[in-house]
Amino acid sequence: MHTAKATAFIVMILVVAAAAGAYYFLVMQDDGKGTDTGPGTDPGTDPGTDPGTDPYVPTFFTLTPGTVIGAGTIYVTIDGAEEEFVTAMEVEEGTEVIFYADTDGTSVFSYWTGLPVLTKNSYILTVDDDYGVGAVILDPAAPNVFVVSPGAVNGAGKIYVSIGTAEEEFKNDLYVENGTDVTFRAAEAGHVDFDGWNGLPGSDNPFTLTVDGNYDIGAEFADAEPPEAGELTVHFLELGNKYTGDCVYINYGTVDIIIDAGSRTSSSSTIIDYVNRYIQDDTIEYVIATHAHQDHIAGFYSTKTTTGVLDAFTIGTIIDYPRSDSTSLTRKDYEAARDKLVVGGTNHYTALECYNESKPGAQRIYELGPGVTLEILYQPFYERKATTENNYSVCVMITQEGKQYIFTGDLEKAGEDGLVDHYDENHDGLGHCVLYKGGHHGSSTSSNPKLLSAITPEYVIVCTCAGTSEYTTDPKGQFPTQAFIDRIAPYTDKVYVTTLIVNYSAGIHTPLNGNVIFAVKDGSDDVAIRCSGSDKKLKESEWFIANRTMPAAWT
Repeated sequence: MHTAKATAFIVMILVVAAAAGAYYFLVMQDDGKGTDTGPGTDPGTDPGTDPGTDPYVPTFFTLTPGTVIGAGTIYVTIDGAEEEFVTAMEVEEGTEVIFYADTDGTSVFSYWTGLPVLTKNSYILTVDDDYGVGAVILDPAAPNVFVVSPGAVNGAGKIYVSIGTAEEEFKNDLYVENGTDVTFRAAEAGHVDFDGWNGLPGSDNPFTLTVDGNYDIGAEFADAEPPEAGELTVHFLELGNKYTGDCVYINYGTVDIIIDAGSRTSSSSTIIDYVNRYIQDDTIEYVIATHAHQDHIAGFYSTKTTTGVLDAFTIGTIIDYPRSDSTSLTRKDYEAARDKLVVGGTNHYTALECYNESKPGAQRIYELGPGVTLEILYQPFYERKATTENNYSVCVMITQEGKQYIFTGDLEKAGEDGLVDHYDENHDGLGHCVLYKGGHHGSSTSSNPKLLSAITPEYVIVCTCAGTSEYTTDPKGQFPTQAFIDRIAPYTDKVYVTTLIVNYSAGIHTPLNGNVIFAVKDGSDDVAIRCSGSDKKLKESEWFIANRTMPAAWT
């Protein structure tokens, strides 16, 4: 995710020696970590070029030694060379780095701080960001050290445990100091519902325990009610970490659709566990990857330590972006995973091929059931060069017996305006949309007046982390922005947000509305909103009251 006005760059200087002298080439790569400072400025007039032809430009990230609590030492190994981890190092994206915590013999390694896992020693990290890595090494015999152990899990479910930013399946004893906050999350792994904890002093899910003794923790899962026949559900997912990203899962009978799979590779287990609660036949009929940013596609592909969404299910058809200027390893890894499936029989089309029906099998409109369709919309940056990757976003519409639900990825102003203009000029307009996935995570760069006046949304659901400082420390620019709220307010106050950041630097997040399900039965205009977190509208949340100004239309 990034914007046209605020973009972070990695600059690499290549020096090429030649007989006539030395030539210096300055290559600038967008890393997707822009701040939200205003509307997009892409005029949409640049001449088009063939997408995907840019050479790969390496990105470098910094690994910084963190605090080691207890008697021990962290070692890192890169390309077989091991050294004590005492100074920061610059490492190319995609490099595999092994972290190992050595103890003094009487203490035990308990958990990492700053890595995507907790208890796995000799952990292999595939570098995809900056990391500050520390370790907690404790003496089990010390009076202030307690052990938290995994207990019985009854039913088709799993328990995940997290401290700070890292979450992993709860399989190993965890030694922690008195007063440590440890969060447990129960995840349904089939057609079941969470039915309570064993060993915890409460029923919330997730549940944060301030450790004050030894604990043995299990969970109960009960068979869930089968999905109602003739009900279409649109699920807006939390992604299991502090990073903003998109993942929308759509279910209609035996037809399943996933639009995007952010926000990091570690999000894939959260997405897979969630989808397994509802999917009936292990097949995702349609996968849509809107654009080549990490917070939208990193969960699709597998790594040495994670199974990606594309490898967890049988995939029928993949529809993705016709263009990209990204040179990131994320894009390369996603496209490699996609192409591997195509060799095995999965269909692949770009959105432009679908709209034009220019490739055998590619369709502008796919029938999901009687009166229910998936339509691939057109926007001009399928064919033109954009100045922001966001404006390459694939846009789609689900229609259920005349009711429209629209998804525009991270499309910004120039893309939104072009989308509206095309449908005004060629298709009698986009028309009223009952549901709108809030564009670009509630950024000020999206959900602009022309689009909103064209679709007049009734329900707006935003995949984002409210109050995140991931892209800017300016509260005004943090998602969902005041500008987004002010523009949405004249149309609806039915706005819902998935996640709330409690402390970004510490990696502490909690559900705002949580996983949000938008459900409509065939033959009905009634909408049901089901939230795993609070069921309050955004305007009624404590975060909104403390951090945003109530629009006049909402008073």
